[in-house]
Amino acid sequence: MEKFRETIRKRKYMFAIVVLGLVIANIILMHFGNSLTEHKGDFFRGYQGGLAGGLSAVAISYIVKYAKAEKNDELLKKLYIAETDERTLLIHQKSGSLGMFLVIWILLVASIIAGYYNFTVFVTLLVAALLVGVVRIALKIYYNSKC
Repeated sequence: MEKFRETIRKRKYMFAIVVLGLVIANIILMHFGNSLTEHKGDFFRGYQGGLAGGLSAVAISYIVKYAKAEKNDELLKKLYIAETDERTLLIHQKSGSLGMFLVIWILLVASIIAGYYNFTVFVTLLVAALLVGVVRIALKIYYNSKC
């Protein structure tokens, strides 16, 4: 169980780095301004704020979840059982869950950065992230009913 506790601690730090990176990137990129037209710029600023806030909220919720589990042996055991459940692992493996999760996060963060330079690239990355998300959900539903 100590090995799993260490894994949880590493995940907690990883999500903290993600939150810090989002905040730093947002501050730096906002400093350089936006060359988009007023209408597109307003849309992008709204998207950027919402996405950065949403990704940060998700990361913080994982940090809180892992911090609670790290301190409470019963919660840690429940989390361990949930993560090592053979059926759940099979569904995640079949649907490529971890890889798609990382691709979605990378595309969303890249869309924030690209929005400062080119609106077309911003929209393309956003649509690609949404498509990967839809495929991930569809595969998860499919394999959840199959397995």
